Amino acid sequence: LPACLVTRIAERVRDGDELERRMALRALGNVSSELASRLPMPLMTGIVERVADGDEHERWAAFGILVKLPVKLANTLPACLVTRIAERVRDGDELERRMALRALGNVSSELASRLPMPLMTGIVERVADGDEHERWAAFGILVKLPVKLANTLPACLVT
Repeated sequence: LPACLVTRIAERVRDGDELERRMALRALGNVSSELASRLPMPLMTGIVERVADGDEHERWAAFGILVKLPVKLANTLPACLVTRIAERVRDGDELERRMALRALGNVSSELASRLPMPLMTGIVERVADGDEHERWAAFGILVKLPVKLANTLPACLVT
């Protein structure tokens, strides 16, 4: 699909009713990472908001798009949107946590270091309490942390 049509579909995520959002997200889930990376930030914001505020179907479809983002684009997401994704690690069910951790795995150490400590705690808890997939994804985020931030983790989490 031409990028202009992908953009038009993504506009339905932002501006459509519930059914239009759901169908647009499903359609966007089938586009390549290259096309997804060309979406303007206001439309990418709409997709991330579906992760946080959408129903179960919208969240899954939005996660499917986010995990395709190349590292370069993931690093341009505003910190507030990265925080919204990290909230799913803390508040989501097992599969949502896994998808959120995968999506966060592409963000830079700078963005990861901006996460509030309660959300960072949720990521560290996935190392201890998560299944194999959650542990690997959480480790992938933790190894990116700058030493300065890693040294601020509570001792109980480091243990």
